[in-house]
Amino acid sequence: MKKAQSGKSGKMQLIERTMEQVARRLQKQYGNRPLHPAEIEEQVVEECGAERGSVNARDYCYNRKNKDVLLNKKRPMFEYDYDTPPHYRFLGFDHPYSGLCYQHPKGGGSRQVIGHWVNGEYFPGDEMRRTVSADLDVIAQRKLRGEIDSTTAVVLTEARIGQGGFRTAVLRLWDNRCCVTGSVAHEAIRASHIKPWRESNDQQRLDPHNGLPLVASLDALFDAGLISFDANGKLLVSPRLPAAERRIFGLKGKNLTRRPSAKTAEHLADHYSKRFKQ
Repeated sequence: MKKAQSGKSGKMQLIERTMEQVARRLQKQYGNRPLHPAEIEEQVVEECGAERGSVNARDYCYNRKNKDVLLNKKRPMFEYDYDTPPHYRFLGFDHPYSGLCYQHPKGGGSRQVIGHWVNGEYFPGDEMRRTVSADLDVIAQRKLRGEIDSTTAVVLTEARIGQGGFRTAVLRLWDNRCCVTGSVAHEAIRASHIKPWRESNDQQRLDPHNGLPLVASLDALFDAGLISFDANGKLLVSPRLPAAERRIFGLKGKNLTRRPSAKTAEHLADHYSKRFKQ
């Protein structure tokens, strides 16, 4: 997980530590009841003598960020509850969180997805692009060392970016449509790997049964572990995805358009056990 970096002021450290203690105490007192920010912030102000305006629970969320709050400055400990705003759920530091992260611009405005968490590791949009770039560099280095030939390098490169033969084969397995919505708008469909690239061997990276053609929004939810599918193709939705967001994405009644192959079902079982947010 991305950790808070050194250099924070003593005051900020005191606020952070006190807020964690207060939230943990309230959780013990009230169980899983969502916490109102006022009941957290008022106790923090009282206990550490901080100015009221410097104590904001919203600055310590996994799934919500204001434009001017950076992850390396304030460690997340809460999940903002979009079903019961403005309440929060206390998860604690270094929680193996999976889910989308939204930015809330100052002064209002529509929230935007700026990244996502996978088992406690945060991936901003630009970092995901850097990760792909790094994987492509590895392929190029393997070619230079003679570990793979030019043809294999091209095929692997295309597979990594969801293009070429891999994309074509994945789409063909699902009648050239999104495997959930049935959309044929290929510009909006991603052919992504079920078992992550970094965890796969070359055979799995090129196997179309290790891929699903999903429209971009569903692909992001799948990659973040907020949805998965069982061996019969039933859509599984993480309890961490609020009901309001489920309605936005239109998940009710959605499943794979048909039962997945045995090989795809095996990869989906791996996705469910390792990436799906319980």
